[in-house]
Amino acid sequence: MNAAVVTARKGSKDKNVWPVLGTPIVAYPINAAWGCSKINEVHVSTDSESVAKVARGLMAGVIERPAELATDEANHGDAIVHAVGMLPNWIKNVVVLLGNSVMVEPEHILEALKLLEKRPELDSVMSVMALEDIHPTRSHTIDIFGHLGMYLDTDGPVSTNRQDYVPTYAFDGRLWAFRKEVASRVGSIKPWFWMGNKCAPLILPFPPVRDVHDRREIEISEMWLRRNYGIE
Repeated sequence: MNAAVVTARKGSKDKNVWPVLGTPIVAYPINAAWGCSKINEVHVSTDSESVAKVARGLMAGVIERPAELATDEANHGDAIVHAVGMLPNWIKNVVVLLGNSVMVEPEHILEALKLLEKRPELDSVMSVMALEDIHPTRSHTIDIFGHLGMYLDTDGPVSTNRQDYVPTYAFDGRLWAFRKEVASRVGSIKPWFWMGNKCAPLILPFPPVRDVHDRREIEISEMWLRRNYGIE
């Protein structure tokens, strides 16, 4: 039995219910979860009554997030662990989705769950993207004088050819999938401590998912929906 948990904190703007092509943002990840054949339950972790109303209208359960886990300073991981602890005992695997992104697709959720099924040694699966032009060894900081400096101090050879670097990957914003029991203990996949120790990558195409924080990101989300699904 598999459950999806959508995290959707109210914050100061209640952005998870902003309309994107006339639909509240949080409805998109909920519907994506329901669109995956291996998802049995969908729950939304929130402190927002507006989000809860949308969730109930889409037949998703509502997990009331405690006030101390809904502040700007609260750790997202702690809210995830709380939500997982509220799930029924019969749930074996959990997929966590962000409530302020429309760029979630059922087939990616399905791929992650299939990986957990196929490989019993795994604790988790995380969607990632390859870092090429934005590889860490090509990244920079800005010092107090406003000058660029290397983020990583390396003694090895440097190259303008991205293929010369060891392939590196980063979370792409789409999903985390994990066995329910591993969330209750601190694992080694930093900073995603609820993911256990053995995590397989689900390598997905660039660009990464964009979560919505402002009007520009709403416009990007609308373009993505029109291009991928023909939604108007």
